[in-house]
Amino acid sequence: MENASKALLMTGGILIGIIILSLGVYLFSSSSRLSIQYQEQQQMQEIEQINSQFAVYPGEEDITIHDIVTVVNLAKEQNESDPTEPITVRMTKPNLDLTNMNINDIIPQYIDANFICKSIIYRENNGKIQEIIFEQKT
Repeated sequence: MENASKALLMTGGILIGIIILSLGVYLFSSSSRLSIQYQEQQQMQEIEQINSQFAVYPGEEDITIHDIVTVVNLAKEQNESDPTEPITVRMTKPNLDLTNMNINDIIPQYIDANFICKSIIYRENNGKIQEIIFEQKT
């Protein structure tokens, strides 16, 4: 009888140990998921902040070359901080990739022109701006 009670105590101790160990594993995995969700939320906020700098131009009717210079400089700055997902700024008619040229060279040519933001293309994998396209108003 004495051996049976000792066996029950040992079994109870082992069960309590297993329960504590299981609880520890559960808390660890739960905190890990919470950390991943927090990181994803931070990335989404960062993308929204970047996109908001460019999203003011769609719908604008009287964009000047100086506004475009601002957009190009923002894109270049962003491309320096994250070269894996570059933002391209283009002008149609003529088809110019403004991100890869000295934008100051074309200012005199378009000083009196007005532009519209023809489109903004977003990346499918994360929603970050990939390209912004301007077109000269006729």
